[in-house]
Amino acid sequence: MRNQYRRLLPGAIILLGASAGLVDRALALTFTEFPILTAASSPNDITTGPDGALWFTEAQTNKIGRVTTSGGITETTVPTLDSGPANITQGPDGALWFTEFFGNKIGRITTAGMITETSIPTTNSFPQGITTGPDGALWFVESGADQSGVNHIGKITTAGAVTEYPIPTAGGNPAGITKGPDGALWFAENGANKIGRITTDGVVTEFAIPTAGSGPQIITTGPDGALWFTEFDANQIGRVTIGAVITIDEFPVPTTGSGPLGIVTGPDGALWFTELDANQTARLALTTVNSHDFNADGKSDIAWRDNGGNAAVWLMNGATLLQSAGLGSAPTTWTVVGQRDFDGDGKHDWLWHDTSGNVAIWLMNGAQGRQFAG
Repeated sequence: MRNQYRRLLPGAIILLGASAGLVDRALALTFTEFPILTAASSPNDITTGPDGALWFTEAQTNKIGRVTTSGGITETTVPTLDSGPANITQGPDGALWFTEFFGNKIGRITTAGMITETSIPTTNSFPQGITTGPDGALWFVESGADQSGVNHIGKITTAGAVTEYPIPTAGGNPAGITKGPDGALWFAENGANKIGRITTDGVVTEFAIPTAGSGPQIITTGPDGALWFTEFDANQIGRVTIGAVITIDEFPVPTTGSGPLGIVTGPDGALWFTELDANQTARLALTTVNSHDFNADGKSDIAWRDNGGNAAVWLMNGATLLQSAGLGSAPTTWTVVGQRDFDGDGKHDWLWHDTSGNVAIWLMNGAQGRQFAG
């Protein structure tokens, strides 16, 4: 079970992104963590509930957990012994639906804590990710391949009717699945190192993740309109930008070997996730900073820094990321206080100021710094 659902992260990270309505801003993330009542519970997935709380699965202790946005936690035991509750989502009927990895069942829990279970016809399907689709059915992934080595995406109606669709890449070992802003379902393929997309008609396409062997796990639609997913083996957070061209960007987690796993947008507008090895839940709060046009194409771009002082640029075309590049690092005593065109080349530059009163300028040429002066 632990090999199927290893997987998150203490510490702090700053990730910056863009979406429609946010093209002039970048996003910074802040973490808060809340210990779970039962020790060694191995929290896996997390979702928002219709009651304004967050609901999560506890794989090792066979429980469903509930956490309020202020950190209050309660737990409910799943009836099937050692069922291995894996992933969880809010259903169209006002209840929470979850997969039972070892129980080979789909579970349903009301906000009052009442649980019912439905068996999946396919033996050893090892269901994992589950989400409500745009068609009102529950869509889930089957990480257990059939006798031909083919994995499937499953669909179950609230009445219990099941349909299965094959994934093109054999041994894809799908993990998480979510409804995308484009009306399709998106899923992470742990074995194939890909992000997949399936329409409600069952048409599947796949997109390779830049980092080899990244171990993608859970995927969700973020508050910025992009798709965010966890990369357990690469210790990164991934972001899929949907547009005419699908792009995937990746961001390293500061804590070495943190094992990112479950991730979801909470009712408070932040990204919430589970920490499997740390036995905690965590929150990523989004705030904004300014950005400007660095490549003189008339469109605002995004500047970002992480909490280690590393700086980077995202060149934008509306809500579409055209190019991302690292610029190097500056001591954390230095802060970007403005972006203006200081040399008259039509490209905005960076103005820095440190805690001792020193100032410096980075003259920019698109995604590159062509001169650094202080």
